[in-house]
Amino acid sequence: MRSALAAALAAIFTLGPAVSAGAQQQNLENVQVRVQPVQGNVYLLAGAGGNITLQIGRDGVLMVDTEFGPLAEKTMTEVPKLSKGPIRYIINTHVHPDHVGGNEELAKLIPQSPQQPLKIIVFLSLLLPTSRKNPMTRAGILRRARRGKAKTCYEL
Repeated sequence: MRSALAAALAAIFTLGPAVSAGAQQQNLENVQVRVQPVQGNVYLLAGAGGNITLQIGRDGVLMVDTEFGPLAEKTMTEVPKLSKGPIRYIINTHVHPDHVGGNEELAKLIPQSPQQPLKIIVFLSLLLPTSRKNPMTRAGILRRARRGKAKTCYEL
């Protein structure tokens, strides 16, 4: 379990340079991050590729996905317009570059607090291949989680 977790986490963090290179092939300089209200305290940030979802709360901001790394500064320009609170959580839905590419850059731009550090949450099952026989694959982890024998979510 630990070696699979280590491999999965390494995959997320080694995607950074590859994601940036892929994003640079797309010209992101002219991309604008647009804020669209969804409902109540939920907002969509649309840029290039995957979208970012924000939920604004009393304790801070929950961010789902992070777009491409080169768009991190544009994203961070929009977030304070919606909330004076800190970004407390980032949840990655999967490892495509347009969903996790901004993790590293945003983590650098988000002010950190020792009392309430930024938490990046990744679902291990999204990183693993599917197979019924191997208990460390996506299907195996989900089967074990349903029986209460495995975690499917890991905090980085």
